[in-house]
Amino acid sequence: MSVKYQLTQNTIEYKGQMLYQIQALKDIPEIDVQAGDFGGYIANESNLSQQGNCWVRYLNKRHYGIVCENARVIENADIGNGVRVEGEAEISGNVELFASPFSDGVLISNCAKITGKNLLIRARSRSSVMISGNVEINGDGVEICADNGYGLFIGGNVKVYEQAQVIGDCQLFDNAQLYGKAKLIDSTAKDNAQIFGEALVSNNSLILGNAKIFGNTEIRNATIFDSD
Repeated sequence: MSVKYQLTQNTIEYKGQMLYQIQALKDIPEIDVQAGDFGGYIANESNLSQQGNCWVRYLNKRHYGIVCENARVIENADIGNGVRVEGEAEISGNVELFASPFSDGVLISNCAKITGKNLLIRARSRSSVMISGNVEINGDGVEICADNGYGLFIGGNVKVYEQAQVIGDCQLFDNAQLYGKAKLIDSTAKDNAQIFGEALVSNNSLILGNAKIFGNTEIRNATIFDSD
């Protein structure tokens, strides 16, 4: 098996672990990486597969991607600048994660699993995305985006899949599920809540208990609770 990158002697310390900057040994035209280009930092080769087009980006000394601890990045996953993947997290498929240089970054940790096609996770200026716990994100066209200076958090046993979107100041906790073409915008879902179909939940709404929001339902600035 031919290798596509090597570990260099350029190092940083992150959370007590020594990380090594990677350098491309061959062109990866699909992601605009050329032989000799430097990437971000990883702890060892188990963090980043030598196969596929997966990569960890590097912009400058202040803005780069990190993969550490027992985290794994495989297949064609693209770990952008300002993104940290740690713990037992796994990123695979055709997934793109990135953060604006003026954001607070993207953190994927614990046992989160993220995979799919055309799946995008990003933090825009002054915003942040944190995904942790046993979260599963899997779909074709899933978009998770923090903007307008807000922090977006997904944790617990949450599942986001198919073509769902999570935008803005959102929190998903516990066993909440978001799927289909549903959208959660500037709102919270927790407990065993499910939002699916083409439902839209927005404007500081709170969906909790066993509530199910589906079809073409639109919920704005409301609290929905179902104890059944």
